Amino acid sequence: MSDIVTQMLSALFIVIIMIFGLSLIYKKKKRSAGIMDLIEYRSFGQKMGIAAMKINKEVFILGITPTDMKVIERFGEEIIEKSSINTDAQCRRKRIQRLKELKESL
Repeated sequence: MSDIVTQMLSALFIVIIMIFGLSLIYKKKKRSAGIMDLIEYRSFGQKMGIAAMKINKEVFILGITPTDMKVIERFGEEIIEKSSINTDAQCRRKRIQRLKELKESL
């Protein structure tokens, strides 16, 4: 009886390790799949939405409908990096300003 349980547990352990290993391989392959990368997608209903895609060093904003796909805007990826830095800095400034106001009210 204990031999059967030991065999079952060892087989289960091997299967779990195989699943974990295959998932790691799949994730690594998925990351280096190609030159296109979907940054974000916002749905506006069934089969309609806006997508931001990065292809090489350019970012495309795409309008997607059930019958068509159009490029709304096209720009370099450095614009996104600069805008995210500015947004972070602006948020920090606002938080600091709020803290100063709270400090003065106390």
